[in-house]
Amino acid sequence: MKTLSNNKEKHNRSRTMVSLPLYFQANENEGVYPGLTIDASESGLLIQTLREIPVGTRIDIEVMFPKKLNLANFKAEAEIV
Repeated sequence: MKTLSNNKEKHNRSRTMVSLPLYFQANENEGVYPGLTIDASESGLLIQTLREIPVGTRIDIEVMFPKKLNLANFKAEAEIV
């Protein structure tokens, strides 16, 4: 997973606005926290959470699709950049 910073990387990939609920966990010893996708590109997701996640943290993430779309939820391991 990739989050955007204020640099040229922001312009290197086409990003699509997408708002989907998600859950993430930083490690097995911590709880699961909610979040929201903001946008997506070929290289990653920009997410919003109420919990601060330091750069370099690896997380397990599950993006939830609406049931009416009849799609399986998306699970991945990601790194905050």
